[in-house]
Amino acid sequence: MSTFLHQRPLYSPLSDPDPLSPRQSFSSQRQISLFSRTGLIALLSLLLILGVILPWTGTPSIFSATKPASLTKWQQYTLSQAVSFVAKNKTVIVCAVSQPYLPFLSNWLISISRQKHQDKVLVIAEDYATLYKVNEKWPGHAVLVPPAPDSQTAHKFGSQGFFNFTSRRPRHLLHILELGYNVMYNDVDMVWLQDPFPYLEGNHDVYFTDDMAALKPLGHSHDLPPPGKKGRTYICSCMIFMHPTDGAKLVLKKWIEELQAQPWSKTKKSNDQPAFNWALNKTAGQVDLYLLPQAAFPTGGLYFKNQTWVQETKGKHVIIHNNYITGFEKKIKRFHDYGLWLVDGHASESPLVLFQMFLPGSVVEKSELVSSPWRGMELVNKDLLYLKEIGGLDFGEDIKFEPLKILQKFKKENREMNMPFTNGTLSRFPYRKPQLALVFADLLVDPQQLLMVTVATALQEIGYTIHVYTLRDGPVQNIWKSMGFPVTIIQISHKLEIAVDWLKLLVALNFDLSFCSYDGILVNSLETRSVISCFMQEPFKSVPLIWTIHERALAIRSRQYTSSWQIELLNDWRKAFNRATVVVFPNHVLPMMYSAFDTGNYYVIPGSPAEVWEADTTMALYNDDIRVKMGYEPTDIVIAVVGSQFLYRGLWLEHALVLKALLPLLQDFPLDSNSISHLKIIVLSGDSTGNYSAAVEAVAVNLSYPRGTVKHFAVDGDVSSALSAVDLVIYGSFLEEQSFPEILVKAMSIGKPIIAPNLSMIGKYVDDRVNGYLFPKENLKALTQIVLQAISKGTLSPLARNIASIGKSTAKNLMVLETIEGYATLLENVLKLPSEVALPKAVPEIPPKLKKEWCWNLFKAFLNSTHEDITLKSSRYLNKVEEQWNHEQGESTGSIAATDDSFSYDIWKEEKNILMLNTRKRREEEELKDRTDQPRGTWEEVYRNAKRADRSRNDLHERDEGELLRTGQPLCIYEPYFGEGTWSFLHLSSLYRGIGLSTKGRRPRTDDIDAPSRLSLLSNSYYRDALGDYGAFFAIANRIDRIHKNSWIGFQSWRATARKASLSRIAEKALIDAIETQKHRDAVYFWVPMDMDPRSHLRRDFWSFCDAINAGNCKLAFSDALKRMYGIKHDLDSLPSMPEDGDTWSVMLSFALPTRSFLEFVMFSRMFVDALDAQMYDEHHQSGRCYLSPAKDKHCYSRVLELLINVWAYHSARQMVYVNPETGLMKEQHTVKSRRGKMWVRWFSYSVLKSMDEDLAEEADSDRPKRRWLWPSTGEVVWEGVYEKERNLRSHQKEKRRQQSKDKQQRMRKKHRQKVLGKYVKPPPEDIENSNSTMSTSETS
Repeated sequence: MSTFLHQRPLYSPLSDPDPLSPRQSFSSQRQISLFSRTGLIALLSLLLILGVILPWTGTPSIFSATKPASLTKWQQYTLSQAVSFVAKNKTVIVCAVSQPYLPFLSNWLISISRQKHQDKVLVIAEDYATLYKVNEKWPGHAVLVPPAPDSQTAHKFGSQGFFNFTSRRPRHLLHILELGYNVMYNDVDMVWLQDPFPYLEGNHDVYFTDDMAALKPLGHSHDLPPPGKKGRTYICSCMIFMHPTDGAKLVLKKWIEELQAQPWSKTKKSNDQPAFNWALNKTAGQVDLYLLPQAAFPTGGLYFKNQTWVQETKGKHVIIHNNYITGFEKKIKRFHDYGLWLVDGHASESPLVLFQMFLPGSVVEKSELVSSPWRGMELVNKDLLYLKEIGGLDFGEDIKFEPLKILQKFKKENREMNMPFTNGTLSRFPYRKPQLALVFADLLVDPQQLLMVTVATALQEIGYTIHVYTLRDGPVQNIWKSMGFPVTIIQISHKLEIAVDWLKLLVALNFDLSFCSYDGILVNSLETRSVISCFMQEPFKSVPLIWTIHERALAIRSRQYTSSWQIELLNDWRKAFNRATVVVFPNHVLPMMYSAFDTGNYYVIPGSPAEVWEADTTMALYNDDIRVKMGYEPTDIVIAVVGSQFLYRGLWLEHALVLKALLPLLQDFPLDSNSISHLKIIVLSGDSTGNYSAAVEAVAVNLSYPRGTVKHFAVDGDVSSALSAVDLVIYGSFLEEQSFPEILVKAMSIGKPIIAPNLSMIGKYVDDRVNGYLFPKENLKALTQIVLQAISKGTLSPLARNIASIGKSTAKNLMVLETIEGYATLLENVLKLPSEVALPKAVPEIPPKLKKEWCWNLFKAFLNSTHEDITLKSSRYLNKVEEQWNHEQGESTGSIAATDDSFSYDIWKEEKNILMLNTRKRREEEELKDRTDQPRGTWEEVYRNAKRADRSRNDLHERDEGELLRTGQPLCIYEPYFGEGTWSFLHLSSLYRGIGLSTKGRRPRTDDIDAPSRLSLLSNSYYRDALGDYGAFFAIANRIDRIHKNSWIGFQSWRATARKASLSRIAEKALIDAIETQKHRDAVYFWVPMDMDPRSHLRRDFWSFCDAINAGNCKLAFSDALKRMYGIKHDLDSLPSMPEDGDTWSVMLSFALPTRSFLEFVMFSRMFVDALDAQMYDEHHQSGRCYLSPAKDKHCYSRVLELLINVWAYHSARQMVYVNPETGLMKEQHTVKSRRGKMWVRWFSYSVLKSMDEDLAEEADSDRPKRRWLWPSTGEVVWEGVYEKERNLRSHQKEKRRQQSKDKQQRMRKKHRQKVLGKYVKPPPEDIENSNSTMSTSETS
C-alpha cells in the first residue's frame, strides 16, 4: 500500500516568528535526550533541514516547540497570517468550504497533490468545525474569517445561507490581493487532471472560464465572450486566477458592489455568479481579461454530457468542474461514474490524511471509544513523559475496516427468516445436499489451492456437495479427485479467457445441470472474471456468488487506470465486483486497497497459508549467501524492526522508540578498527518511492548510532529475503490490528524469533517465551531487557533459538480455524437454500482435526519445486486485459470491425433500424406511384385499401423464414425465456420458437414473440417473476389465432436444455410422427419426468414432492386455491387424488398437447392463478416472502404452477404420455382406465370451466369491481354479453350515422338559396360553327 502523500514540512504558524537557527540549536555541547522537549525540537529541525518528506506530518503538536495550538488560537488565526504561511512564489490557491463538503475538499486536494501544488492551498473555513478539523490534520492551512455563516444552510444551493456563503468570496480574494499575492480560487467540486499554471500565460489581470456548454473551436478567442440573453455573460466564478493588479482589484470591488445591489430574497434566490458577470462586463474596458481554453477547462454541462467531445479532446483536459447538477449525493455519484471520486481508493494521498475513505458500503472510521495507545500509559522512562503530555498523535487507531453494510444485510435477512407467517408453517424436506460450484482460473500449485482444498474438505464434512470447475488444467486436479471432488475443465479459447463474450463462454461451460442448479458459486482469483461475466445476465443475477481475491495487482493499477483515463476499463472491473454477492479478502489491508471498487459487499476472512508458502520457497531458494549479498558479516547480529501494514503518521515515532530501546545493546558490540559495529538494524517500513530512509537515518544519527548500523528496507521489496538474513524480528507497531500481522507470520515461518507488544490479536496466538517474546507496550524498558536476554554474547541465546523453532511450527498452521469457520459462517448467511435441500451442520460441528492444520500432506510433493509467482501471473493477466481493452478502444474509434452477428445486439439493432427505414421508404414510394397510376375511387374504397395495406404490412412484419418453415407443421414448441443468459439454451430450428418474457432481453435476428406486447401484465416485473413460464402461456393464449396457426402446441423450458433433458432430433421426429398419426389422440406428451428431477428423493408420490419443493405448504396452497376458485365455503379436507401407481409425472413445464386442449388448460390456469394470487399477494408483495419458500423468493408460487399441468391432465381424462428425450420411445402414464373412480371429472369438465369463465367475464365486463383482481389481466374477457354488446354498439353507430345523414338532408332542404343573378346567354351561331369546323378539321387530319 502506498505511503501517505506528504505535504510541505510544517511548523506552527502561531509559534515564534524568529526561531533559533539550526546552528544555534546545536551549539550546546551538553547531551540532549531524544525524547525531551529540546530533543524533539532538535530532531524535527533536523528533519526539516534535510527536506524529509514524511507521510505522517500534519500534527501541530509535533511540529511546534510548544504544546498543540488551542482552539482559541486557531480562532485568532488571521487571513494575512495564513496567506503568508502557505504562499509559495507569492501565489496561493484558495477554496471556501463548510463541513458538509469536507469529502469534496479531500477529493480536490488529492488531485492537486498529484500536481505537486498542495503546499499553496489555503482553506477558508466557513464554520469552526471545518477550521478545527483541517488544522488538526494539516496545521495552518485553514483560516476562518469571522463572522462564520450558518453551517446548516451554507451548502443548500439557492438558500440564503448559500448566498451568504458565496458572497463572502470576493472580500477574501480582495484581501489577499491587497497583501500582494497572486490568488487562484477553486470550488471544491473540481478535480485537477493536469497542472493548470502553464495555461495562465501572460500577465493578464483576471483569468476565468466560460460556464456555457456550447462548443467552441479549439483555437477560440481569449476575450470576454459576448453577453447572453440576460444582457450579461455566463462566466463561472468557480475558477478564477488573479494577479495583484489594480485591474483585478477593480473587478473584485465591482463584484462586491453588485452583490450589495442584488441581495438575496425569497422571490429572487440569487447567488454570486451573476454579480461576478456584471462586474466583468462593466469593467471590461478597464481590465485585462483572459478567457481560458474550453478544452482545458470545460464546464460540467459539456464534459459530462458530450462524450464525443471528450474523446476528441482527450489529453487536453486540465480541471473538471462537477457543475450543471445539484445535490451532494448526485455530485458524488457522477464523480464515481467517471472515475473522478478519488477519495475511495486514494484517500491516503490527501494532505489531510483523513483515512476515513468515505467508502460507499464499508466503514473505515475512528471510534470515539478507542483512545491513542499513548493515553493513560504508565510510562516508566521519564523521557517519555512528554509524549504523554502531547497526546493526540495519530497512532492509526482510526484505521479499521468494518463491513457494516453486509453485516446489516445478514442481520436483516436472518431476522426476516424467523418471522412467522399468517397462514402455514415452513417445513424442510432434506432430499438433497446443498451444492456448491468451486471455480478456478487454473489448477496450478499455489497457496490458494491449498487454502480451498482445506476449506472444501471441511465443508464436505458438514454436508456440502462440491464440484470443481477450472478454465485450465494443472497438477492439483489429481489432489481434488483424490479427495472425492469431481473436476470439470472448461474448454474455451485462449482469447475468450481475456476478452469475454459471456454468451460463448456460457456455451463453452456446458455445466453439468448448469450453474443455475447450484445453491452457490465460489470463484477464486482475478483471472476468473470471465466466469463472473456469465452471471451478470438474467436469469443468473440472483445466483449467490462469493469471489475470493488475494492478489494486489488490480488495486495497484486502479490508480493508473484513473490517471490514464481508462474509465471504461475501471467501470468494467467495478461491475464485476458489484455482481459478486460477497467479495472475500484474506486480510484487512486488501479491502482498503480495493476501495475504488467497493459497493458494500466486501468481507474479510483472515488467514492464508500464503506467507508460510512464500517462506518455504524463500528458504529453498536462499541460503547464507543472502547475508553476504546484503553486506553483512557472519559475525554480525542483524535485527529487523517491522511494523503495521498501515503507514499511519505515528509509526515513525514508534520506530524511534524501538530504536532508543535497542541502544543499550550497543555495549555488547564494540566498534572495530573501522568504527563499525557488528550490530545491524533493519527498519522494514514504507516503500521505495518515499523518503522513509532519510527519516530513519536522521533518527539513527540523533540517537548516536554508529554509521551504517541502522538502515531502511522498503516493504515493497523482497521482504522474504531480507527477513531470511536477520537473526531477530521486533514488531515495532502498537496499533491494535484486526488480524494477526502477516509480516510476523512470515518471520516466524522463516524460523526467526519474534518480539512483539502484548496487543490483543498478537497475544491470542503468541505465548510469551514459548513461541515468541511479548512485552507490555507501555514499558519499553521491558523490550530492552528481552532483547538483552535473546542476544547473549553476540549471538542468539538457546532459548531464543528454541522459541524460533516452536514459532515456526505455530506459524505453519496459523488461523486455520478462523478461515474454515469464516467460510462456513459466510455460506450460512449467503445461501438461501430451497425447502428440498438439507441444511448443513452447524459450524461448531466441524471436526476439530480439520481445523488444526492446512492440508500440507496433499501438497507435500510440490512444496520443494519452483512455481510461478502469483504477482507475476496476475500482472500478466492484467496486461492482457489492458491490451485487449486498448485494441477494442482502437476499433471503436476507427471503422467498425466485423463481429459475430449472432451476439452483437447493438449492431443488429442499428442494422434493423436502417433496414426498416429503407423498407418504409421504398413502400411509401411504391404506394405513391400506385396512387398516381390508379383511379382514386370512393372514400370507402380508399379506406378499405388502407386497412388492407396495414394488415398486409403487419403480416409481412411477422412472417420470416422461421414462420414460413413452420407453416404446415402440426406442432410448434415455444421456449419461454427471460434474459440474455438463456440464449445459449434456446433452439434455432423451425420446430421451436422463443417467447421473451421481457422486451429488453429478446434475441436478435429471430422471430421470437414479445410476450409483454401481447399481455401487458408481463410489463409488471412482479407478475413476470411470480408467473414465470405461465406468463408465456397466457400471452400466447391471448388472441392465439394471430400468432399460432398449428394444430398442436408445445412448451419447453430452457432449464430442460441446460439439464440435458430436451428433445433430441430422434425424439422430435417420434413426437411429430405420433401427432400426425394420431397415435394417442387428445394426449399430453411430456419428456422431463419427476423421478429424474434432482429435487426428487427416490420415488416420492406427487403431493409429497410438491410439498418438498414448496416448504411443506403445497397441499395447503392447492386446497385454499381450489376453495376460492370454486367458491366452496366449507372446509375442503381432500385434494384431487394423484395416486402413486409406479408411473411418473411431468416437471419443468416441458410438454405438448392439442391447441384446443391448451386453451382449455389456460382457462383453468387463469382461474387457479387468480385464486393463488388473492391469498398470497398482500404478504408477498410487501415483504417478498410467502409460505411456499423458506426465504425471500420473487418466484413465490411458480413451483406450484409447475405441477399444475399434471392435476389438470389427470382429472380432465387426458392421456399422459412420457417421451424419452433421447430415444423417442413413448409410454403412457396413469392410464385412463386406472383413473376411473379417482378423477374429479365434474370439477375439471370443460362445461363447468367454461361456465365459470363466462361468469368471471360477465362480472369483469359489467360490474367492474374496484378491488384488486388479477384474472381480467391474464387474458381475454369473453362471454355472450360481449357479442350482444358489440352488436348493439354497431347497431347504435349505424343508427347514429343514419340519423346524421337525415339531419344533413334536412339542413340542405331548409337551406336558404340565393336567387339567380342573370339568364344564360346562348353563344352566336358562328362560334358554334367555328368550334365544329375545328373539331372536324382535327378529326380529318
